[in-house]
Amino acid sequence: MAFVFKVFKEEAAAGVKLFRFDVKGSEREYDLGKWKRRDYTPNPGLPVNISKFGNSSFKLSSEAPLEPGEYALTLGPTVFTFSVR
Repeated sequence: MAFVFKVFKEEAAAGVKLFRFDVKGSEREYDLGKWKRRDYTPNPGLPVNISKFGNSSFKLSSEAPLEPGEYALTLGPTVFTFSVR
């Protein structure tokens, strides 16, 4: 599965992350990170490849096939959700 997207600044493309939702009843959530006492470790998301696509776009693909489930693709405050069957 691959996604093609545009960003205003090329360096922003490196900030795109892919997360799998944890389904809890009718709620969907994913961890942004973990706190251990005073230390915070951000969640890097699922492993992805990001490459230039054309003159002004980028292509994101998962390093491994995505299992069936619900996912979030994030770029800063923007979140796109989708499912894989």
